[in-house]
Amino acid sequence: GVCAGISPPGPQGRVQLLSTFARVRHLTVPGDVLQFLADHLPVSPRELKAAVARLDALARSTDASIVNR
Repeated sequence: GVCAGISPPGPQGRVQLLSTFARVRHLTVPGDVLQFLADHLPVSPRELKAAVARLDALARSTDASIVNR
């Protein structure tokens, strides 16, 4: 068999993944927020997708927009 290593995405890859996951959910997330999340969530793509889902649910339940304060 073939053995291949899989490494987690780097910071820019996490930003791109978060952006894609947000776009699929029709969620507008500012670039600085995406960068903040990517910097503070060095996790797998599955966990990034879950983070966007939680962010979406919170924004919808509070009827708030997503901003970095």
